[in-house]
Amino acid sequence: MDNSQALPEPRRRALVVDDDPAIREFLTDFLEQQDFEVRTAQDGRTALAVFHAERFALILVDFQMPDMTGLEMATEVRQTDPDIPIALITGLAHILDTAAVVQAGISRIFPKPVSLEELSAWIHSLSL
Repeated sequence: MDNSQALPEPRRRALVVDDDPAIREFLTDFLEQQDFEVRTAQDGRTALAVFHAERFALILVDFQMPDMTGLEMATEVRQTDPDIPIALITGLAHILDTAAVVQAGISRIFPKPVSLEELSAWIHSLSL
């Protein structure tokens, strides 16, 4: 009798960072439907602590938060993981400095309100 069984595939983990609880819940619900295990944080400092404690397949981060911007958080994440996909979510896409976005290592920008179709297409394009 063969006792070796295939272990279940580990769920993909996503980190959602936004100071608005409604947006965190909205994105969490969506990602859970996409079969992600989701962790959330309400600010960049908390998110960095969570990021350093666990492994993530992707990060969705708000641009404008009280303690640090999404660009500042992404810059710090990039020091540890240069390859993780990071999407910036913002209602201020029109004022973002393109050079700063590139320098922070942002993979994709999603304007608010976030199109779930576009977010889903981006996630599926990542081959996670």
